[in-house]
Order: sequence, then C-alpha cells, then structure tokens
Amino acid sequence: EQLTEYFRNVGIINHETDQNASVLIEHMVREREIRGTMFLEKVQDSQGRNQALYPLQNDTITIYTKPGKAMLPAPDGDAAEPFDSDITQERTTPPTTSDGELAAYVQFDDLKPQWSATGEVKYTRNEVIKWVRDADIGDPRGTSRIASSARRAEGLLEKLEDNDDAVKFKAWPQIIFELGNEDNPWSEEEVNDFIQHYEEGNMRPGLMQAVAGDVDIEEFAGETADIEGTLNFDISMIMSGLPGPVYATGGFSQNVAPAVAQAQQRQFVKEVKKTRRELESLFTPYLREVAEDYDLEAADSVELHLGQPPGHVAPEDIEGSIIRYTSDVNQG
Repeated sequence: EQLTEYFRNVGIINHETDQNASVLIEHMVREREIRGTMFLEKVQDSQGRNQALYPLQNDTITIYTKPGKAMLPAPDGDAAEPFDSDITQERTTPPTTSDGELAAYVQFDDLKPQWSATGEVKYTRNEVIKWVRDADIGDPRGTSRIASSARRAEGLLEKLEDNDDAVKFKAWPQIIFELGNEDNPWSEEEVNDFIQHYEEGNMRPGLMQAVAGDVDIEEFAGETADIEGTLNFDISMIMSGLPGPVYATGGFSQNVAPAVAQAQQRQFVKEVKKTRRELESLFTPYLREVAEDYDLEAADSVELHLGQPPGHVAPEDIEGSIIRYTSDVNQG
C-alpha cells in the first residue's frame, strides 16, 4: 500500500510534482517512440532516498562510455582513464560529480557550444534510468520510430502546401495589365492608382469594373494536380513505420479490409504488451530500491504489473471460441 501510494505520486512533469505514474509513463512512451531514448532522473532527498522521477530533456544529455566499449563508467571507476563522448565522438577526461564519482550522463555539457553558459548537471549511471528503443549493439541511444518515415512526412507536407498554393493560384489567377502604349504612356502615379483597385482584398466573385485608357489584360490561371495517389502513397509509407493500426486514423481508413484491420490490431496488441513488459522490467528494480530506502518489508519481492494482474489471461490471448453456458433452470 505504501509503494502503491508512492508510485501514484512519483512523477515530476512540466514543473508539477506528485504526478501519477500513469501520466509519467505516457510521457515516457511518447518520448521513447519519437526520440528513441528516454532519460529519467532519480530525484533523491538529502539522505540519498528516492523521492521522485523527473524526465530529462533528451537533447541536453551527453553520454560517456568506456574507451572503445559500449559500457557506462562505474561511479567508483578509474578517473585517470579517458572516456568517449557520444556527442563529440572523441576521448576526453571523464566528468566527476561533486562526490568525486564518475558521471555517465552530463546535462548541459560544456562540450556543446549552446550550453556553454549553462551549469552542468552530472549523474552517475545509478542516478538515471535510461529506456531505449531498437538500439544497435554498442549504441548508447535508441532509434526513433519516426526516423524511417520522416522524409516521407516532409514530402507529404510539401505536397499539401504546393496543392494549397495551386488552389489559390487557380482561384486568384495571375493577371498582367498592359497599361498604356508608346503613344499614350501611363505615369507611375496612374499605374499605382490602377493596381490598388485590383488587390486581393478589393476583389470578389462577380465584380465588374470599367476603366478608362489603353489597358490590355492577360490572365494566367493555375491548375490543381491530381495528387490523391501520391498522398496515399506517402501516408501508407508513414503509417508502415508506426505501431498503431491504420483503421484507427480516421479519414484514411476506408480502404482497409477487415482481415487487414484484424492483423494490424493483433500486431498492435503485441506491441502494447511488449512495451508493458519493458516498463515492468524498468520500474521493478527502482521500486525495490524505494522499498529498501524506507525499510519496507520484503523489498526484494516487489514486482510491478501493468495492464493485467499476474495469472490473468486476456481475451485476445485465447485461441478458438469462447462458449458460455447459461441456464434459467431453478436450482431449488
């Protein structure tokens, strides 16, 4: 009960303390999916006891590893040994905390010019929880889920902007006014006065105007391209890299066959379960630390379960038909 209450108020999110773990986890999943890596600071009190979890901004963190090895330095490691920075890809003197321990993570690292005016915050590997997605062997950071489709997303936005411009160009075609001629040239003041009457704000459908003078008009109307096929291709490419089923995206789900939707749903359920198991593995050691910090009983037996209690079989895991027998016979 004490741990449950602790976990209900464990998060520090958007400068607000005592945030529920479910809110924290939602932010964690989003950050990991988009950026590939999630960092959590274990906030502690003056006695070194865990108090809360604070998400760290991804792009402010530098990771230090042992030379030529994908290993974070131990707090009591050799300070004379140079370490590799994942930012500069160069070997440098290992940073140390105020307690003289080797830091594995540095926030607002002086190695980055943009942080040169900000004070560094150094963490040992035991003071930060790191959660990565689909990381290569030897890589301290994970891979963003949207990295594979980012270029197609940019292309989609460009096509939509171009199409908007084409629609506007068709509705408001380019008009060339040939004002005057060699025998009767117009002055600059006359030209400016004429053009002011044809600015977009003064035009509306059905408007007719008569002008005096030598005026020839040439109009260039734009055309809108049929981009439905290319847009659907871009959307399919983008959606192929995302975990959610296509039928859940609203307007672009009309062409999804029921069999395909069911397959996507099963795949998505597997992805959700896998994420839950990873979160359980991530938080269970932390909660055991908390239990030890506050001298709770049986700290080494603490386990976190997300979604369903242990031993419960979810309906989607049952193969075949489910038959329920009911009867209205009076059992007397």
